Amino acid sequence: MIVNRTLSNGIRMVMEKLPAVQSVSIGIWVKAGSVDEKPANSGISHLIEHMMFKGTEKRSAKKIAEDVDRIGGHMNALTGKEATCYYIKTLHNNIDKACDIIIDMFLNSQFDPGELAKEKDVIYEEIKMIEDNPEDHANELLLEMVFHGTSLERPIIGTRESLEGISRDMILDYIAREYTTDSIVISVAGNFDEDHVYHLFYSMLPHEKTSKAKKNEANDIICSFLPGAGKRCGTEPYLHGDKRRTSRGQAVLSHGAPQQHCGRKYELPTFSENKGTEGVGIFGLFRIQLLRNGRDLQHLRGGGSF
Repeated sequence: MIVNRTLSNGIRMVMEKLPAVQSVSIGIWVKAGSVDEKPANSGISHLIEHMMFKGTEKRSAKKIAEDVDRIGGHMNALTGKEATCYYIKTLHNNIDKACDIIIDMFLNSQFDPGELAKEKDVIYEEIKMIEDNPEDHANELLLEMVFHGTSLERPIIGTRESLEGISRDMILDYIAREYTTDSIVISVAGNFDEDHVYHLFYSMLPHEKTSKAKKNEANDIICSFLPGAGKRCGTEPYLHGDKRRTSRGQAVLSHGAPQQHCGRKYELPTFSENKGTEGVGIFGLFRIQLLRNGRDLQHLRGGGSF
């Protein structure tokens, strides 16, 4: 059974006890992603995710890794358009230590300027990897085209130019503004005592409530309702590409589709089967992989929605 509880500071907890397993997974979810960024700090959400692992007041980056290994755990993080998640998995009898590690990292990361410069270099290489992968790059170009004029058009990873301008002060300001208690959800699943975990987080987290400032909700409205983007997701075809001298190409085609709560959404599965796409959402995707010699044409069946 899933249990929902709220700490005194407004942080919500979602817990599910699974007695049959001998492990536990803990996730700290923050409603902050690339959609909350501006062109000048594009990529800051993802950069913060990286920097959270680079040392706290009482643990160096090496010590964080060693402490996780010592309890047989695995810790990682992910950044999306609308959320960032930090999570740790370990044996159920190590839950106290796991909570101490992830909360220390979440609350007390130092964001050392020297480590910040090193981590930017790591992300620059990640950007090159995306640009070198035709499928990843084609999808980024599609988002840039479809969501033109909104923060959804920008890549989660940011750009080299935007990352170069991000300072430690900008990171601290972003965290203060976006990592508010009303934007945080803690998820716990596995073999654990719900009351114990609840009081564990209650004792380790600040009790003060913080709230995120209300924003323009335009980014939550997509397709034809996008400000300034009507021509790009309406009836007029629009082409956006990046021509390179490579032996492989990638095409991503998007088409309008019924919204999630529209009654016509049930028509799309039939269309998808006929056209080689899958999924229901705002856009169905066609992915076509081409070899430059023109002899082979491979249709990658599969679609996406967002």
